Order: sequence, then C-alpha cells, then structure tokens
Amino acid sequence: MLGAARLEDVLGKTDADFFPPEYTARFVADDQAVMVTGQPLCQQAEPVPRPDRTFEWRVVTKVPLRDVDGQIIGIAGITCRIHAENATCHPGIYAILEHIGVNYGKRITMRNLAEIATLSPSTIERHFDHMFQTSPLRYLNTVRLRAARHLLLTTDDSLSEIAIACGFSDQSHMTAQFRRFFGTTPRRYRLAQELPN
Repeated sequence: MLGAARLEDVLGKTDADFFPPEYTARFVADDQAVMVTGQPLCQQAEPVPRPDRTFEWRVVTKVPLRDVDGQIIGIAGITCRIHAENATCHPGIYAILEHIGVNYGKRITMRNLAEIATLSPSTIERHFDHMFQTSPLRYLNTVRLRAARHLLLTTDDSLSEIAIACGFSDQSHMTAQFRRFFGTTPRRYRLAQELPN
C-alpha cells in the first residue's frame, strides 16, 4: 500500500514519510485517542484515493497494547482493502460504496442508490447511520470534498475545474462546503500546502 519494496523501507518511518499532512494529522489523532482513552478504534471505514482519481474503501482497526502492569505502551493496528469477498456490510451497501467511489463527480440521488442496492431508502439510511453516523448523501458530500482536497494537492487544475470534476454545481458551492468541512477555503488550503515548512 505504501509502495515500499522491502520491510527495511518502512522501519523507523512515520506516517509523515508516506502521507500528505492532512492524512497524517488524522492518523496521529486516532492513535492518540486510543493511547489516551484505552478504547480501541474498531472497523472504521474510510475512502482512500486511487491514482486514477476514484476511491476505494479501507477498514482500520487500532487497539492499545499494555504491559504486564496494564499500562498502555503502544498500539497495534491493521488496515485492509474492502472488496466484495471480505465486506462485512450488506452487499447492497458495498455496491453503493463502490458506485460512489467511481461516480462521485456525477449526479447521484437516493433513488439512484436505492436502485443500485435494491434496498429501500430507509434501509440504506439505517445502514449508513450505523456504519458512518451520517446519511448516504452527506457521506457522498464527504467523498467529494476529500476528492477536491486530493486534487488541490496533486494537480494544477483550477478551482472551477476541480469543483465540476468532484460533482459540485460550481466553484462557490465547493468553496462553501469546503470551508464548512475543513475550516478554510480551497484556495487558502492549496496555498498553505505550497508554503515551505
């Protein structure tokens, strides 16, 4: 997953050696939460961008490691790609995740998702609330925002081009959603990533 050829290529490295800052910040926050609270992070599904600009889903579990006195001394974690054979969610929900991962830039409605999953909208809503604590359309919006953030970091595309590519109606729509979700505008976010550390 990291593109390393040998174990030696990852030993002694940190998240920051392999991932953009916004991913690293989230990983570290999750690690710290497990270390501080002692509560495991179980089966958290996250969309991860592929090189072709689509998304795949990975599920992450992190648990605290304790010494003989019960003190937390580290974390054990595992991540794996979700695919049809190992998906623990309903097959219809997996089909929705795959559809969103490839088609987030297109118009997607609850009716579309219900047809793809062959489930009622209320059943889909219930599954998404259980898995992600949000609605399907809000989750779609999250994927679009993460796609926009990824394109801001990896391309020179204009903000209007990124907005349309990620399924927003226009640049102002994306900017409003981006500010609400990430606490800054797309333009400021891109400039901040370009500044030297």
